[in-house]
Amino acid sequence: MSTIDQVQIQFSPGGQIALMAVLSFIMFGVALDMDFNKFREISKKPKPVLVGLLAHWMLLPLATVFLVKIIQPSPSIALGMFLVAACPSGNMATYITHLSKGNTALSISISTIIALTCFVTTPLFFLLMAKTYLPAQPLLHQIDIDIFHLIAEIGFILGLPMLIAVILIKKKPVVALKIKKPISIFSFVLFIIFLVVAFIINKAVFIEYVPAVAWIVAIHNAVGFLIGFVSGKLAGVKIADAKTIAIECGIQNTGLGLVLIFSFFGGLGGMALIAAWWGIYHIIAGISLSYLFRKIV
Repeated sequence: MSTIDQVQIQFSPGGQIALMAVLSFIMFGVALDMDFNKFREISKKPKPVLVGLLAHWMLLPLATVFLVKIIQPSPSIALGMFLVAACPSGNMATYITHLSKGNTALSISISTIIALTCFVTTPLFFLLMAKTYLPAQPLLHQIDIDIFHLIAEIGFILGLPMLIAVILIKKKPVVALKIKKPISIFSFVLFIIFLVVAFIINKAVFIEYVPAVAWIVAIHNAVGFLIGFVSGKLAGVKIADAKTIAIECGIQNTGLGLVLIFSFFGGLGGMALIAAWWGIYHIIAGISLSYLFRKIV
């Protein structure tokens, strides 16, 4: 029987292109939600944004490294955890922040800054984390990662749709306002359809190996939420801001993670299973957490 490090998730080149298109469409919808007036308001009181960026860029990766050293998972699972932690915030973060009675303007600000910089931060943080786990080194050496190609792909998938959205907001604000909600809903549905299709194609692999990653994803995701909330509270920000930072750390863009896994890691089993299951689980966990957060005002 193959180990999880030897398993490859099967997805055709056409499917990979479809995923990239869906992800770009999602980012276009997220970017349409940007309100530059709110950004100016946030810039006058930057502390919550800075705390959110610190939590996402530093505390979450450090906690992930620590968690991996405790759990000692198989190399491909560890790499999946590192990649998820290095990804930008997920597109559901602002919606779940709204459900949680958090600060949606802060959520949009943090998500936007992280998305604009992730073409550098995602590969950088991933490689830095991956170097800390010795069992993963042989696996990394087998994978030819072109860092410049990696940066360019992330920039194309996320940067181009954001640029188009910004231009549309500036040139046709009425149109942008009219289409942003339908696009947000439609893009989310498309992503769910993609996950369902991926599950059907790889049903046997998922059934056999998901139990091996489900508990790891649950712990890792809980650590993300906890780090965001605790860092906000320790920094003395408002409770709504602390809830927002928690969600920004617990909801990750696993769609981008899957694109990178298929493009650069050959659909490596542990990595793909971590990212795919996280993409399902964090929605369930985030919405469940929002009901608790609504009671904390």
